[in-house]
Amino acid sequence: MLRRILFAALAGALLGCSGDASPSASPVSTASVVSDPAGATSTAGVEGTASPVPSGPDATTAPAQGTGSAGGLDTGEEGATTGTVAGGSPAGEPGATAGGTGAAPGSGATGSGGGEPSAPSAPTAPTAASGAGGSVAAAERLRVRVLERYPHDPGAFTQGLLLDGGVLYESTGLEGATTLRRVDVRTGTVLASRPQAADVFGEGLALVGDELIQLSWRNGLAFVHDAGTLEPKRRFTYTGEGWGLCYDGQVLWHSDGSNTLRRRDPVTFAELGSVAVLDGGTPVNRLNELECVDGAIYANVWLTTEIVRIDAATGRVTARIDAATLVPAGLSSSDDVLNGIAYDPADGTFLLTGKRWPTLYRATFEPTG
Repeated sequence: MLRRILFAALAGALLGCSGDASPSASPVSTASVVSDPAGATSTAGVEGTASPVPSGPDATTAPAQGTGSAGGLDTGEEGATTGTVAGGSPAGEPGATAGGTGAAPGSGATGSGGGEPSAPSAPTAPTAASGAGGSVAAAERLRVRVLERYPHDPGAFTQGLLLDGGVLYESTGLEGATTLRRVDVRTGTVLASRPQAADVFGEGLALVGDELIQLSWRNGLAFVHDAGTLEPKRRFTYTGEGWGLCYDGQVLWHSDGSNTLRRRDPVTFAELGSVAVLDGGTPVNRLNELECVDGAIYANVWLTTEIVRIDAATGRVTARIDAATLVPAGLSSSDDVLNGIAYDPADGTFLLTGKRWPTLYRATFEPTG
C-alpha cells in the first residue's frame, strides 16, 4: 500500500513539470554581403560613368584593380581644359609647371618651390612565384648596348617617342612648353612643331594610321593630330591621368602611373579592359612611357633607370632592362629622368632618351653578365 502511495505522488510531481512552457526558438543563421568596389567595372565610352581612378604613383594607397576610366569623343575647341579630373588629387609626377615643382613619391602631396622627389627604392630582385598555373619564370635581366649616339634637344621634356618610316615623332611636356614634334633622327633638328595650350601638360604619344594621339597628364584630354601636318583634328576625353600610350596594331595601351595598363579603342578611345603588371606576383608601379613591339610592351619605370618588358596578354614582366649607363652627366634637375622608347622595325633596334637629355641613343638589349 505504501508503495502505491509513493508511486502516485511521484507521478503527480512529474506531470506538474511537463512541457507547458513554449520551446526555445532555434537560432537563425545570418550572413552579410559585402560589396567589393575594387571589382566594379565602368561603362566605357560614356563620359562621367567611370569609377574613381588612381591618383598616381605617389598615392599612399595602392589603386584598386579593375577601376577604369571612360573615354569619349569631345568636339570642343583645341586646348580647352577640364581642370582637375575626378578621382582625387592629381598625382605627383614632377615638373607640373615649367618651374619644375614636384612631389616626393609616397608623400601623397604635390610639392612646390622646386622641391626634388625622394630617391626611388631599389628595384626588387625578381623571384619565381607559384600560383594556380604553377611556377612563373623570373624576369630576364638585360642591359643596353649602345650602337649610335645622336643629338637631342636638351630643352625637350620628353614624354612620348615613336618612329615611323624613319621619322621621329616626340611629345614634350610641362605646362607652357608642351609640343608635338617631328624630328630628324640623326641631326636632332626639329622639322616641325605644334604647341599646345599653356595649361596642357603633354604626355604619351601613339600613331594610329595617319593620325597621332597625344595624351595630357591631368587635363583628361587626348589630342588627335594629322601626322603629316601636325594640324589638330579632334580630341577625346577620359578620366584619370595620362602617362604613356602605344598602339599594337589593334588596340591602344594607356598607362597612368600605377601598375595597370588599360586597353583602349583606337577609334573611340573607349576603355576595353586592363591588365595588372606583375613581376613574380609583385606589382610594378610607376609605368610611364610605352612602346608596343610584337605582343610585348616596353615601359619606362618613372624615377628609375630601368625599362621593363611586359607580356601584353598576361601583364607579366618578362625582362628588366638596366639603362643606367645612358644617363648623361651634369643633368640640372632630378626630374630629368630616363623617358622615351621608340622601336625601329627596320633593324630591330630601339631609340632611347630622357627628359631634357642632350643625347638620343640607338641601342639593343642583351643579357647581363
